Amino acid sequence: MIAVDIQDVIDSIRMQSDFVHLLFDKDTYGFIEITDDNEVFGDGFNGLDFEEAMDIIESDDKRFIPLPSSFEVNAYGMIEDFITTLDRDMQEEFYIVIRGKGAFRRFKDLAFLKGVIDEWYDFEYAAIKDIAIAWCDRNQIAYIETSPISKD
Repeated sequence: MIAVDIQDVIDSIRMQSDFVHLLFDKDTYGFIEITDDNEVFGDGFNGLDFEEAMDIIESDDKRFIPLPSSFEVNAYGMIEDFITTLDRDMQEEFYIVIRGKGAFRRFKDLAFLKGVIDEWYDFEYAAIKDIAIAWCDRNQIAYIETSPISKD
């Protein structure tokens, strides 16, 4: 049975941004990277021009599955969920720093200062792993767990 390593799914979800989008190829069990610079990378796509690559991708929507988007991952919601796990006396301070522009940086700075940064990384990793497993199940993609944990 062919299966994807769940760690590869987790890493790929984390790699996505507003400028890089990833698809999973159900034929090769590999990942295809599409950049906003109109470049496509992945097994069988290197060397193809953008239009040619997109024609292949768009011709088979059952083969190429988009990974969960940043909307689905909802990093801000993840931070809010994490804050609820903290002692009540810390919660208010964290809720204050996550308001407005620069919230993620201020949150991580405070988590480091308060000595809960490792707990945050564990929480974030577990949440993304849950998203990755649910995505695999929803798309009928077999997965295994063989890679060492890489939370950072």
